[in-house]
Amino acid sequence: MTGLKGATGAIGQKGATGPAGIIGSKGATGPAGIIGQKGNKGDRGLIGPIGLTGLKGATGAIGPKGATGAIGPKGATGPAGIIGQKGATGLKGADGAIGQKGVPGMIGPIGIGAKGDKGDQGAKGDSGDKGPTGQAGPAGAKGDKGERGDVGAMGHSGIKTYVGATTEKYSGSSVGGYDGGDNKCAAQFGAGARMCAVYDMANGRPSDGVYGWINTFTSSFYANSSNEINDCGGWNRHTGLGTVFSTFPSVSSCSSAHPLSILCCK
Repeated sequence: MTGLKGATGAIGQKGATGPAGIIGSKGATGPAGIIGQKGNKGDRGLIGPIGLTGLKGATGAIGPKGATGAIGPKGATGPAGIIGQKGATGLKGADGAIGQKGVPGMIGPIGIGAKGDKGDQGAKGDSGDKGPTGQAGPAGAKGDKGERGDVGAMGHSGIKTYVGATTEKYSGSSVGGYDGGDNKCAAQFGAGARMCAVYDMANGRPSDGVYGWINTFTSSFYANSSNEINDCGGWNRHTGLGTVFSTFPSVSSCSSAHPLSILCCK
């Protein structure tokens, strides 16, 4: 029978390098390599020698005429020429203008003749122009005072007398201005009646218990407050205060919550 394989022995040491082989023949030329990038521009070379003088070129065209130069200084006066011969006599000139009239001579002495006969009376002359107006004479004496005329009718703005109060009651603005108050009185008490003014109260006042608006045509403030007493803004506002009268004057709110009659005078 075959016996078992023995163990592998250790690797032996490397032997010495053998001699170099013979150099082989040159191989075929390989393909050309890729062209490299363009190099930087070289420095400028030295200036070459000057060339020979070229032939003379053809004459160029004549240029445009230059601007006229400044006038030169005046030359010296030349010698006088020879005097010419006398010319022919010219034609007679036109007559000159007539001279101014001379100064009149002095008046001679008055001759004294015999007195003639009296002549006939001449015709009556035309009337002369009217003379200027004479100055005004002194003022005449003052005449006697005439009798006193009848009292005229009281105008719309004069003092009138209280005649009554409107049945309807009105707040400040519902009176409708000063004209509105006058018109409401005229509608109830007839033509000539108007809303009473404070000065009308001197002619008569409403009886106790009658209470209504009157005109003052003024503006003031009540007891250091901001409430202005100004006929309710001329009877066109619900704010502020208006003057009222009964047996004495007072003020009242113009608010629609406090309507009053209008006192009328005529």
